[in-house]
Amino acid sequence: MKKLFLLVVLFALQTAYSQTTIQFQYDAAGNQIFRGIVLSASKSSAPEEAVTAEEPTAITPQTTEELPQFVFYPNPVKEELQLQWTTPQAKDQPKTFRLYNTNGQQLVQESITPESQKHTLNFISYPSGVYNLQVEYIGGETKVVKVLKE
Repeated sequence: MKKLFLLVVLFALQTAYSQTTIQFQYDAAGNQIFRGIVLSASKSSAPEEAVTAEEPTAITPQTTEELPQFVFYPNPVKEELQLQWTTPQAKDQPKTFRLYNTNGQQLVQESITPESQKHTLNFISYPSGVYNLQVEYIGGETKVVKVLKE
Protein backbone atom coordinates (compact mmCIF):
# COMPACT_ATOMS: atom_id res chain seq x y z
CA MET A 1 0.00 0.00 0.00
CA LYS A 2 2.90 2.34 0.76
CA LYS A 3 4.39 1.65 -2.67
CA LEU A 4 1.11 2.49 -4.38
CA PHE A 5 0.77 5.72 -2.40
CA LEU A 6 4.38 6.65 -3.26
CA LEU A 7 3.76 5.97 -6.97
CA VAL A 8 0.63 8.14 -6.97
CA VAL A 9 2.45 11.02 -5.27
CA LEU A 10 5.41 10.78 -7.65
CA PHE A 11 3.11 10.65 -10.67
CA ALA A 12 1.22 13.72 -9.44
CA LEU A 13 4.44 15.66 -8.90
CA GLN A 14 5.80 14.62 -12.28
CA THR A 15 2.70 15.76 -14.16
CA ALA A 16 2.45 19.00 -12.21
CA TYR A 17 5.98 20.20 -13.01
CA SER A 18 6.87 18.60 -16.32
CA GLN A 19 4.18 19.92 -18.58
CA THR A 20 5.39 21.65 -21.68
CA THR A 21 3.72 24.46 -23.48
CA ILE A 22 3.85 25.38 -27.13
CA GLN A 23 4.67 28.96 -28.00
CA PHE A 24 3.51 30.59 -31.25
CA GLN A 25 4.62 33.88 -32.76
CA TYR A 26 2.89 35.69 -35.60
CA ASP A 27 3.85 38.54 -37.91
CA ALA A 28 1.70 41.61 -38.49
CA ALA A 29 -0.27 39.88 -41.27
CA GLY A 30 -1.21 36.97 -39.01
CA ASN A 31 1.16 34.42 -40.54
CA GLN A 32 2.79 32.00 -38.12
CA ILE A 33 6.52 32.66 -38.05
CA PHE A 34 7.59 30.55 -35.05
CA ARG A 35 6.36 27.46 -33.23
CA GLY A 36 8.39 26.07 -30.40
CA ILE A 37 8.13 24.05 -27.22
CA VAL A 38 8.81 25.78 -23.92
CA LEU A 39 10.46 23.15 -21.76
CA SER A 40 10.27 24.91 -18.42
CA ALA A 41 6.64 25.65 -17.87
CA SER A 42 6.96 26.12 -14.14
CA LYS A 43 4.82 28.80 -12.66
CA SER A 44 6.81 31.94 -12.02
CA SER A 45 6.12 34.65 -9.52
CA ALA A 46 6.08 37.29 -12.28
CA PRO A 47 2.62 38.42 -13.32
CA GLU A 48 1.49 37.19 -16.72
CA GLU A 49 0.90 39.67 -19.49
CA ALA A 50 -2.70 40.37 -20.21
CA VAL A 51 -3.65 39.73 -23.82
CA THR A 52 -5.94 42.36 -25.20
CA ALA A 53 -7.67 42.28 -28.55
CA GLU A 54 -7.14 45.36 -30.64
CA GLU A 55 -9.55 46.57 -33.23
CA PRO A 56 -8.03 46.38 -36.70
CA THR A 57 -7.52 49.75 -38.27
CA ALA A 58 -7.67 50.37 -41.97
CA ILE A 59 -4.66 51.95 -43.62
CA THR A 60 -5.91 54.56 -45.99
CA PRO A 61 -3.55 56.48 -48.25
CA GLN A 62 -3.98 60.21 -48.58
CA THR A 63 -4.14 59.85 -52.33
CA THR A 64 -4.37 56.73 -54.44
CA GLU A 65 -1.50 58.02 -56.59
CA GLU A 66 0.96 57.14 -53.82
CA LEU A 67 0.51 53.36 -54.07
CA PRO A 68 2.03 51.32 -56.91
CA GLN A 69 0.04 48.30 -58.01
CA PHE A 70 1.39 45.09 -59.47
CA VAL A 71 -1.08 42.42 -60.60
CA PHE A 72 -0.41 39.05 -62.20
CA TYR A 73 -3.07 36.60 -63.39
CA PRO A 74 -4.19 33.85 -63.79
CA ASN A 75 -2.52 31.96 -60.99
CA PRO A 76 -2.38 29.00 -61.55
CA VAL A 77 -1.42 29.67 -65.14
CA LYS A 78 -1.92 27.33 -68.10
CA GLU A 79 -0.48 29.13 -71.13
CA GLU A 80 0.23 32.83 -70.52
CA LEU A 81 0.76 34.89 -67.38
CA GLN A 82 -0.50 38.46 -67.66
CA LEU A 83 1.41 41.15 -65.73
CA GLN A 84 0.00 44.64 -65.21
CA TRP A 85 1.16 47.54 -63.08
CA THR A 86 0.52 51.18 -62.35
CA THR A 87 3.37 53.26 -61.03
CA PRO A 88 3.06 56.80 -59.72
CA GLN A 89 6.84 57.19 -59.40
CA ALA A 90 9.63 56.18 -61.76
CA LYS A 91 11.40 54.12 -59.05
CA ASP A 92 8.32 51.86 -58.78
CA GLN A 93 8.46 50.94 -62.48
CA PRO A 94 9.42 47.27 -63.12
CA LYS A 95 12.71 47.04 -64.99
CA THR A 96 13.29 43.30 -65.39
CA PHE A 97 11.31 40.08 -64.97
CA ARG A 98 13.15 36.82 -64.26
CA LEU A 99 11.49 33.43 -64.05
CA TYR A 100 13.13 30.64 -62.02
CA ASN A 101 12.17 27.00 -61.56
CA THR A 102 12.30 25.26 -58.16
CA ASN A 103 15.94 24.28 -58.75
CA GLY A 104 16.91 27.96 -59.00
CA GLN A 105 17.60 27.74 -62.73
CA GLN A 106 16.78 30.98 -64.56
CA LEU A 107 14.36 30.23 -67.40
CA VAL A 108 13.52 33.72 -68.68
CA GLN A 109 14.86 37.24 -68.32
CA GLU A 110 12.91 40.01 -69.99
CA SER A 111 13.52 43.74 -69.78
CA ILE A 112 10.63 46.19 -69.76
CA THR A 113 10.38 49.52 -71.55
CA PRO A 114 9.72 52.44 -69.15
CA GLU A 115 6.45 53.48 -70.80
CA SER A 116 5.00 49.97 -70.69
CA GLN A 117 2.15 49.14 -68.27
CA LYS A 118 1.68 45.42 -69.07
CA HIS A 119 3.59 42.35 -70.14
CA THR A 120 2.87 38.70 -71.00
CA LEU A 121 5.03 35.72 -70.04
CA ASN A 122 4.59 32.53 -72.06
CA PHE A 123 4.33 29.34 -69.93
CA ILE A 124 3.31 26.87 -72.67
CA SER A 125 6.70 25.16 -72.91
CA TYR A 126 7.17 24.70 -69.14
CA PRO A 127 6.06 21.62 -67.20
CA SER A 128 3.56 21.81 -64.34
CA GLY A 129 5.02 23.01 -61.07
CA VAL A 130 5.93 26.01 -58.96
CA TYR A 131 7.93 28.90 -60.40
CA ASN A 132 9.37 32.05 -58.82
CA LEU A 133 8.88 35.30 -60.70
CA GLN A 134 11.44 37.90 -59.65
CA VAL A 135 10.51 41.51 -60.36
CA GLU A 136 13.35 44.04 -60.29
CA TYR A 137 12.34 47.69 -60.07
CA ILE A 138 14.17 50.75 -61.40
CA GLY A 139 14.66 51.96 -57.81
CA GLY A 140 16.69 48.81 -57.04
CA GLU A 141 14.04 46.94 -55.04
CA THR A 142 13.41 43.29 -55.88
CA LYS A 143 10.31 41.23 -55.13
CA VAL A 144 9.59 37.55 -55.73
CA VAL A 145 6.14 36.03 -56.28
CA LYS A 146 5.24 32.36 -56.64
CA VAL A 147 3.44 31.26 -59.79
CA LEU A 148 1.81 27.84 -60.17
CA LYS A 149 1.75 26.21 -63.63
CA GLU A 150 -0.99 23.65 -64.22
